[in-house]
Amino acid sequence: MSKNKILQIQLKIKDYRDSFNEPHKKNPYFLYVDHGEYNFSFSNKKKANLFLTKFKKQCTSTYRELGSHLTYVQKYNLDLVHLVGHCSFMKINENLSFTLERYSKVINNVLISSLYIRNEVYNLYQIIYSNYLHFKSIVTSNNRNLILIDKINQDIDNLKRLKTSFDLLFQHKSFSHN
Repeated sequence: MSKNKILQIQLKIKDYRDSFNEPHKKNPYFLYVDHGEYNFSFSNKKKANLFLTKFKKQCTSTYRELGSHLTYVQKYNLDLVHLVGHCSFMKINENLSFTLERYSKVINNVLISSLYIRNEVYNLYQIIYSNYLHFKSIVTSNNRNLILIDKINQDIDNLKRLKTSFDLLFQHKSFSHN
């Protein structure tokens, strides 16, 4: 019987000296998560790999939780089809289909040669958040189902909590990485 291994988002530590031919770089090992200041550098490979192990575990766990919100967006789209109209329903459905495919590729490490995880996270967050706001405005403007409005508000709060978790992860001061 084979043991199922839980897949993690694939991120790799790179050696600055290999990329830029600078043999005297102080912190040559780095993890590139997005453009700008959202990179981590390390003085030796052991520290880099220890950091990477913890980072991938937390990042994958939080990303999966974020992905679970896609099912809520799909459910709201179906539940509110009579209020959103056919064109809006189809547009949301097509966008969700693309987003689900991208989510699956990231989480299953398929066909992604260069992954900027911070960018992936914030794109997914924005798609989910904008859909929640759209559904909330529809339900609120039609003065329908206060329980559904409360549920959407709870989902928005949970989504914002996840964004805060990712913000902390990408700035991670608690990780000792130098």
